[in-house]
Amino acid sequence: MNKLILLISINLILQSSTKSQTNFTDSFPLKVGNVFVFKQEYQFTGGPPQISYHKSKVVNDTILGSRIYYGITDFYRAGWRKAHVRLDSINGNLFMYDSANRCPNYSYEVLLDSLGAALDDSVKGCGVTKYKCVDTSSYLIFNNLLTHKVFRYYEYILGRPNEGINKYAKGFGLIYRYGYSSGIFTFTVTKISLTACVINGIVYGDTTLLVGMNSTSNQIPDKHYLFQNFPNPFNPVTNIKFELTQKEFVTLSVRNSLGQEVEILFNDVLPSGTYYYNWNASAFTSGVYFYKLKTENYSEVKRMLLVK
Repeated sequence: MNKLILLISINLILQSSTKSQTNFTDSFPLKVGNVFVFKQEYQFTGGPPQISYHKSKVVNDTILGSRIYYGITDFYRAGWRKAHVRLDSINGNLFMYDSANRCPNYSYEVLLDSLGAALDDSVKGCGVTKYKCVDTSSYLIFNNLLTHKVFRYYEYILGRPNEGINKYAKGFGLIYRYGYSSGIFTFTVTKISLTACVINGIVYGDTTLLVGMNSTSNQIPDKHYLFQNFPNPFNPVTNIKFELTQKEFVTLSVRNSLGQEVEILFNDVLPSGTYYYNWNASAFTSGVYFYKLKTENYSEVKRMLLVK
């Protein structure tokens, strides 16, 4: 009898030790410089779906309330603004920092998902929000068959029911999100899928989307031209459009009011055509900025205003 109790105790200790040593950090690779490009499909009250692309980037790490968080621009759970996120390496809980401390179940944090959850496990979010792990099978992403987890959630936002699923793939983090919310006479469907990324310096998916450059026409323009950004003033995203008459090495950069270069948006070869760059300035302060298009035989600078 004593031997049986001893064996059970040792087994429980080993299970606890294995669980505590499990590293969940590769389930959502939070590292400064990592980039994620999401395709967003949005449909409201039976209207046609609207498609846009958003580039999320891990821009810094910071200590908030004694914990280390990673700042991500265009984060999917923060209205495409900057958010501070951390992944608990002990239990796999994915948190977003909440300076207002609005979630009664956690201190200055909002639970997004628990990547350490096993199949059929449920985790409590804020209020009545609950996340349940419904699938742990393998999934093909960027030609890699990887372990992935699917979470189904149900919550209330501003009194309206909101439900859907989140999918995470090992090594890539969030790869898909489906959300459905309804009101008395309206409903909204949002789909978000990962189309490209840079993880620890390795590029996956469409490199054009990774740099934020989009082609709008294959027709050859009459001349090189840099358009005024739109919208202007903007907060925090604006589109920079330009035209090329031939294949060129292109540099598109941004400078502040002091003339200091603050970001190189694009620095590579492009074929002839019309392009626009979707620039997110959420990491910058309000003020006047100048964007410059430069090729071998052409250079143009225009002014834009960021107002937060």
